[in-house]
Amino acid sequence: MVIGMRAAVLFGPGDIRVTERQDPVPGPDEVLVKVAMCGTCGTDLKILDGHFPQTPPFGAFTPGHEWTGTVACQALGAGRVILAGTRPSRLELGRRLGADHVIDASAADPVPAILALTGGRGADLTIECSGALAAPQQCAEVTRRGGKIVVVAFYPGPVTFDLSAVVRKDITIHTSRGEGGGNVRRAISLAARGKLRGAEMVTHRFGLDEISEAFRVVRERIGDPVKVVIIP
Repeated sequence: MVIGMRAAVLFGPGDIRVTERQDPVPGPDEVLVKVAMCGTCGTDLKILDGHFPQTPPFGAFTPGHEWTGTVACQALGAGRVILAGTRPSRLELGRRLGADHVIDASAADPVPAILALTGGRGADLTIECSGALAAPQQCAEVTRRGGKIVVVAFYPGPVTFDLSAVVRKDITIHTSRGEGGGNVRRAISLAARGKLRGAEMVTHRFGLDEISEAFRVVRERIGDPVKVVIIP
């Protein structure tokens, strides 16, 4: 077995040990996240004591539900990433960031190129970020039967595309509400004024090997803990 990470595994009530585990493999609609730290709470104590209902079998369960981290399963776990665009500089940046294939849509129709790269099957998931009026139709043509299209862009006017083809291919279309600009400005303003002070809530930090001690601090409220976090 290829060892890829260390994890705190619950082997029985009160018996938590740091062991080596194989990196999990993300499935459809899943991502692989590299954990930066994990908070603890009262529920973790119930799990540790073996009193929490529907806890997975001992020896196979890694507790921890207040975690934070970064996506580690290239492009959300995608097996292959195809990037189409019209700006050479951005295509090159996409290549550097991990795109397996880049297509200059200003030089040639990207649809036959994408279909050729996927063996005629089409993409499992197509993300439309350009806002070009022709892009939704291109997405419909390159997305496989039963696939998904995620529309993130805004458009300068009404969009026309073959919706019947989307229905025939049983493609699901998802949208994302674009309100990030206002939220980001507010968040930056609050942070600049020192109003976002989440770090001050973390009163205790422990390494993964010290997880038993961390739970003891939580249980016995040693040092008046507010938030105890585990750092790998």
